[in-house]
Amino acid sequence: MKTVKMIMCDLDGTLLTSANSVSDRTKKAIKMARQAGIYFGIATGRPPYAVSELIKIWGIEEDIDCIVGFNGAQLIDYTLNESRLNYPLSSANQLEIMKHYENEGINFMLYEQDGIYTQKVDVVSERLSCNNRLPRRELTDEILSHEHPKLLISCPKEKMARVEEVMSQIHIENVRGVHSQPDLFEIFDARNSKSRGIEQIARLHGFTLDHVMAFGDEDNDLEMLKECGIGVVMANGSQKALAIADEITASNLDDGVAQRIEALLNQ
Repeated sequence: MKTVKMIMCDLDGTLLTSANSVSDRTKKAIKMARQAGIYFGIATGRPPYAVSELIKIWGIEEDIDCIVGFNGAQLIDYTLNESRLNYPLSSANQLEIMKHYENEGINFMLYEQDGIYTQKVDVVSERLSCNNRLPRRELTDEILSHEHPKLLISCPKEKMARVEEVMSQIHIENVRGVHSQPDLFEIFDARNSKSRGIEQIARLHGFTLDHVMAFGDEDNDLEMLKECGIGVVMANGSQKALAIADEITASNLDDGVAQRIEALLNQ
C-alpha cells in the first residue's frame, strides 16, 4: 500500500452533495485525515478565488491546505502562503476558438474575479453563477481582450458530441478542451492540468504524486486520477473515469469520499 501524504479532491460530483454542500460525515473525515498528518486540498475547474470563499460557507475552511483551481491554471497553498498563475489562454486564442463555433448555437462564458461573463443567460450560466456566488455579467469585447485561465462552452447535452468534434478540428498550439459536466465544455492551455498543479504543490512539500490520493468523477479528472498514486473514482463517475480508476468508491450522494478516507485511516 502506498503511503498517502496528501488527499486531493474534486468538488462537483465528488466532494459536494447535490445541494452543493459538504456533509457532516465528510467534514469529520477530512478533519481526521489532517489530524493524522495528511494534507487535504481541492482540485477543481472552478475559480480558486470563488472556492476560497465557498469553503467558509461549507464549514471546511480550517481544514483546506491548498486549492488547485481552473484545472491547474491557478494554485493557492495556504500552509506556505503561496499562490501562482500558470498558463492563461490568450485573447487571440479565445477569439480564434470562438470563430470556429460561430454557427453552432452554443454559449461562451469567461470567469473574472467580479463575476462570470456570458453571451446569454442559460441554465448553465445560472448554475455556475449560483454555485460560485458570482454575479452574471455580459460578455463584451473588452472582456475578450484579456487573457483568462479558461474559456467555457455551455450547450444541451445532446450537442456535446458536436462541440467535441469542432474542438478536434481546431489546431492551436498548447490548447485543448475537455467536457467537465454533461452540459459544460472547458478550453484551456494544454500545459495546465489538475495533476501538474498538484505536482507543483506536492514538490513544495517535499513529496511526489505517488504519495497523493486523488478523488474525481469526470473527464477533466482523468490525468489526475491516472498520475496520482491512488486514483479513486466515484460510483457516479463518467465511463472514462470509471475505466481508469485504481479504486471505485460510493457516489457523492453516499459520502464516497468520507467512506474511503475512513478506510484509509483504519488500515
